[in-house]
Amino acid sequence: MKNKKVWLITASIAVIFSAGCSKEPTLTGEVTLKQIKKVAKAREWNVIGEEYYGKKVPDFNVTDLDGKEYKLSSYLGRNVLVNIWAEWCPPCRQEVPQFVELRKSVGENELMLLSVAKPRDMQKLREFMKDNQINYPVIVLEGKELPEPFEINQFIPCSYFVDAEGKLKAAIEGELTAEEVKAIFAAKLN
Repeated sequence: MKNKKVWLITASIAVIFSAGCSKEPTLTGEVTLKQIKKVAKAREWNVIGEEYYGKKVPDFNVTDLDGKEYKLSSYLGRNVLVNIWAEWCPPCRQEVPQFVELRKSVGENELMLLSVAKPRDMQKLREFMKDNQINYPVIVLEGKELPEPFEINQFIPCSYFVDAEGKLKAAIEGELTAEEVKAIFAAKLN
């Protein structure tokens, strides 16, 4: 019985110690580009397009799968997240529930989420959207391309953060959480 107690205490201390040592950096407090890069390294993100940060992005028009049109410039005064993803991409699939929650917690009057899908199979995309109750616009470009910088990514998922003034705030290749999206938009990067 005594050996079992010692083992339990030792195991508990090891778990507590290892949890404290393996803590990933997070985006909290006054977020800076330096902090984003530190988190990016730990989370295996790629911070891309820094040469565009703080610059106005070009306008574009897109149409979602329901036929509704969206014009980027009509969202001036609000933050816009342009997310490039695909239904066949595992990190993209994991990111979708985060964006569904983001849409529930932050209204369109504060944040517009434009999701640009790169599907291999339209039927599978529609099934995925239905199964995951996607509550934000999903756009398929079908032969069109978005203007630069929105097509500089090499990997998906990729998120472009456009601030309320229409300037690129950040661009990140990698899976994000709803809280990370909120923190990046709240950051003073430009």
